[in-house]
Amino acid sequence: MASSSGVSSGSTNGGIRPSIGSEDDLEVERKRRRMQSNREAARRSRIRKQKHLDDLTDQISQLKNHNNEMATNMTLMMSLCISLEAENSILLAQTAELTNRLKSLNSIIKFIESMEVLEKTFSYEIEDFNNGFEEEDYCNPWRYPFAN
Repeated sequence: MASSSGVSSGSTNGGIRPSIGSEDDLEVERKRRRMQSNREAARRSRIRKQKHLDDLTDQISQLKNHNNEMATNMTLMMSLCISLEAENSILLAQTAELTNRLKSLNSIIKFIESMEVLEKTFSYEIEDFNNGFEEEDYCNPWRYPFAN
């Protein structure tokens, strides 16, 4: 009976061992596959991280280049702006000068026109004034042409 229980018999232990060994082998195989899978996943993760790092490095390089281009463009635009502001101030000064000249010329023209009007007015009066006198009256300095 003792031999039929399988506890003390060597043949029963031998029969149980292969089943325990096969379970252990399966568990070891699962563990090995899991470790291999984890290693593979870690390798893929490292590759992804390295690719991401390379992409970020490329992006940094592109952004630095873009930043340098923008800084160069900004410098050019600032110098253009400064030159345009200088030209604008020159043109404003010229405009003010030409405006003053135009006002002066217009005032001269008005003065000349007013003188012409006065000349026409006085020419009629002088002609009327000269009608009453002879030429000898003008030549005599002691005689006043306007005296009656």
